[in-house]
Amino acid sequence: TKKPHTPGPWIIKPYAYRKHGQSYTHPASVAAMDGHWIANNICGHDLQGSSMANARLIAAAPSLLEAATEVLTDISTGYIAQDSHRAETNRSKLEAKLTAALKTIKS
Repeated sequence: TKKPHTPGPWIIKPYAYRKHGQSYTHPASVAAMDGHWIANNICGHDLQGSSMANARLIAAAPSLLEAATEVLTDISTGYIAQDSHRAETNRSKLEAKLTAALKTIKS
């Protein structure tokens, strides 16, 4: 039985630690809202390049997973293809979730 991933939302925040008497900080680290670290030292210090972009992508993972799961469910049940108020509500809800996830990635 697989254990589920740490629930979202995940946020970008600095990870500070001490090693051999020295203080270090990984500024582009990812944590859950409860403080559980998701990715605390893989993003490096390149905040203008790929490190922060990677951290944003990792932080958006729970939202993207939720939206993708809902899209597939709606496709398989026919809600997206139907022209009904419920289908429009589902489309709007999914669009909002995907837009928020992409905003996290691109910010």
